[in-house]
Amino acid sequence: MVFRRLPGRGRLPGAGGFRFSAVIFALAMLASAGTAGAAKTVYVDGKNGNNAWDGLCETWDGGSCGPKKTIQAGINAAVNGDQVLVANAVYAGEGNTDLNFFGRAITLKSINGPDYCIIDGTDGEDPAFRFEYGEEADTVLDGFTITNFRPC
Repeated sequence: MVFRRLPGRGRLPGAGGFRFSAVIFALAMLASAGTAGAAKTVYVDGKNGNNAWDGLCETWDGGSCGPKKTIQAGINAAVNGDQVLVANAVYAGEGNTDLNFFGRAITLKSINGPDYCIIDGTDGEDPAFRFEYGEEADTVLDGFTITNFRPC
């Protein structure tokens, strides 16, 4: 098919010129939206992590990509729709108790379940978690043993 420009007009014959451009624009927007808002996984590893790393790699890559060390740092690195995966360990002390989602719709999940991922409150008087910023059903906590915390 050959298109030619009509004299005195800046579009192809008929109304298709504008529609074609609008369709291309809409497809380009859909393609970019598919990657721009994609949920990410943030990793936490209490044994091998470092809170200076970005949390976007399960293991350290030798640069700045590696797991966070504390659960709160993992939560803080996440945004709505993200998943925070927590490696096997006993998590206690600062950054691992009194955990706050700050209203984020995220999933906090242990990698291998509650037998291997323990949040231990022996070190202090803090609660395990605070859900006080309007968290709803899309804020998920899954696969942890929570022990030695004071009752609410």
